[in-house]
Amino acid sequence: MSKTVLFGNAAAYTSATTPALLATGEIGVFSIAETGAFTLLTTTPTAAQKQLPIMVAQGGVIGGNFKQVIIYPNGVVKAGATAISYVAPIPNVNVIGYAGSGSDTIQASVAGSYNLTVTNTTRGIAPLPYNLASTYYQTAAQATPFQVAYDWTKLVNSKSLSTALFTYDRFVLASVLTNQASAQLVTSAPANITATVVNGDTSLTLSASTAGGGTVLAVGDFVRIGHATTLTLPVYKIAGKASETAWTLDVPYVNGAAAIGASIATVAIGRLTAAPDVSDLAGVRVVSFGNWFNGSAFKELGPNASIASGVSGNALGTVVVHNGVSAQSYVNAAGAITTGIFTMGYGVGWQAQKQEFEFQGFQGNMNRSYLPYGTQYFAAATSNYDGYSVVYKSFPNNAANDGNAKEEVHSLQIFCITPATDAGDTLGSTRVPAILSGYINA
Repeated sequence: MSKTVLFGNAAAYTSATTPALLATGEIGVFSIAETGAFTLLTTTPTAAQKQLPIMVAQGGVIGGNFKQVIIYPNGVVKAGATAISYVAPIPNVNVIGYAGSGSDTIQASVAGSYNLTVTNTTRGIAPLPYNLASTYYQTAAQATPFQVAYDWTKLVNSKSLSTALFTYDRFVLASVLTNQASAQLVTSAPANITATVVNGDTSLTLSASTAGGGTVLAVGDFVRIGHATTLTLPVYKIAGKASETAWTLDVPYVNGAAAIGASIATVAIGRLTAAPDVSDLAGVRVVSFGNWFNGSAFKELGPNASIASGVSGNALGTVVVHNGVSAQSYVNAAGAITTGIFTMGYGVGWQAQKQEFEFQGFQGNMNRSYLPYGTQYFAAATSNYDGYSVVYKSFPNNAANDGNAKEEVHSLQIFCITPATDAGDTLGSTRVPAILSGYINA
């Protein structure tokens, strides 16, 4: 059995007349005549072409050979009529207490200890790294649901943002939710004010001043970032002021969908109409982020995908929900709210890399750790791919009349950078899928 993976770009289907003319990232299907001449196939094969071998080929890097597989007549066993489109991953989300609606909240209001433990349960990492947030309140008045949520969030993120730790120990980001209402920050015009935040940083830059008749902002106020009024957006406290547009948050802004250090502009923002107190509902939303392994020349990266949360101490009885079955809200890369059910996605760069690394051995490239061969690699961890799979069989050569009648089944995987399934592209419905599926039961 052999396994081959080919990688294409998002360009239109090739016009190369022979495999040797394929540019890097071009994929073509060629019919091979009895004379050895190649014919580029661009649509469903004819009856005559179905009786000839075909070559599925991909252009190599500059100076390198093209990659190819040859499939003989009646050899295609399984080939879909369409490709599988890229599916974006959705992080693992746990919400402890208030989730932006309903009546759940963090169980608090008595003196003592409150503990939140979030465990990294991603398969393949060191045994169960965890992030523990433990707080203690001397009086019942100090232990409001919001204060517990705020303190837990600060502790969880202080560990997750520490670059001194291993990547599998930095696997979750937390934010505070509350049902305390908020109002749009406006200028005296009035015109809506937006914010620029930096992931993992306390800076907050407003698009305009709130002074002079608008919704005046002051140190000690709480703001909702991502939407002015929607209760599923996280809440932060204003800690400092450098100017009417330059402010400092008490804790770093965090966003699991963006890179640490990334600047996010034009984010909606609102000011809480009052400081949350014992009467307000509160919760903590924790979202998986980052990679437990950042990848290497021979091993694909591994995202921190699975988390599990639990409470102890005086917080016992607090409801914890997750998005394994029911969609939960989380903040997207633009700082706005979205919802979804957890999925690893399909066609993500690391998944395509995994296929390419694993298939090397089936292609004869066995020595990849010590003095590795100059193997061509094409998958990119930062790209997104549409995918297409073909199962085909080879036939024994019984010219020696040795009685060997074994057929072997082989696999061909094709990835093309999105939007490769658009009309006219390599994996468009009238191109490679139509060609190869046309050979079934030839």
